[in-house]
Amino acid sequence: MDLKEIFFIIFSYLIGCFSGAYYYGIIFKKVDLRKLGSGNLGALNAGRVLGQKDFLVVFLIDFLKGAMVVFIAQQLNLRDSIQMMAMISVVLGHILPLQLHFQGGKGIATFLGVITVFDITVVLILLLIYLPVFVILRQFTISGLISIGLLPLVLFFLDYSGEKVLVILLFAIIIITKHRKNILDYQNFRKKRNH
Repeated sequence: MDLKEIFFIIFSYLIGCFSGAYYYGIIFKKVDLRKLGSGNLGALNAGRVLGQKDFLVVFLIDFLKGAMVVFIAQQLNLRDSIQMMAMISVVLGHILPLQLHFQGGKGIATFLGVITVFDITVVLILLLIYLPVFVILRQFTISGLISIGLLPLVLFFLDYSGEKVLVILLFAIIIITKHRKNILDYQNFRKKRNH
């Protein structure tokens, strides 16, 4: 790995640190979303606290920063392995932003951004997994988490490279870990409904 590649991975983390929810909330709505709703700096919390339009704006900001990192990496003709490290780096920047004391979002919008530019087929496969799961569960977030969890297994059986499967598996672990509370809340909801 040369200096340019190391610099780009660090640059990707710093781009990820630009939290759409935080800066949009502070600049345009004069609110700190860390202190409202779930306290999460992501599109869903922005939507719950500020409204549906604000969900879309924050989602788009976080999606685009992920997409931008991969697009720039491709324009620089960086190796796939470096692109994948940069993808992980920008998502980690979103989840653990240095300037916000490592209190960020949960990574889904930025993950979708990097994957869309890197390999849009993976997004289509994810959507094909998500739709039937959502039809069965009718739970937006939980259906997404199940789909992301199943994605590396499906890619493995579709003969994707081991490197790509490993990166998607790492994303799945990071994102599902960040959604632990959502999973526990859903389990408690199911228990209450069954009693």
